[in-house]
Amino acid sequence: MAKAADLLPDDQAAQFNYGSALLQNGKPAEADKFLIRAIEIAPLSSVAEQARQARTQIAHQNMRSAVGGAPRMDAVMYCLSALKLFADSPDKLQPVTFEIAMLGRGGLEINSPAQK
Repeated sequence: MAKAADLLPDDQAAQFNYGSALLQNGKPAEADKFLIRAIEIAPLSSVAEQARQARTQIAHQNMRSAVGGAPRMDAVMYCLSALKLFADSPDKLQPVTFEIAMLGRGGLEINSPAQK
C-alpha cells in the first residue's frame, strides 16, 4: 500500500487506504498526512468524509491521552461559567443547559474549522 500511495499521489483511494492502514497499525501521526491528502484530492466525496471521520478519531485519541481519560477541566469550567452567567434567568439558562447536554452527548467536531 505504501508503494501505491507513493506512485499515485493523486489517487484518493490509495491515499485513504494507506492512511487507514497506518492508523490501524498504531501510527496515527503518519496516517494523518495521507488522510489529509485524501481530503484535498476531492473534498466533497464520500472517501473524503471517511478520511475526516478517521482524523476525528485520531484527534479524540490524542485528546484523551493528553488528559489521561479524565474530563477536560477547561471544558468543564467553560460550561460552569455559562451556567453561572445565566443562573438568574431561567429563560436563558434552559437553552444553554440543553446545548451543553447535547454537546456532551454527541461530542464536538474538533476537525471542523467552522465557528460554532
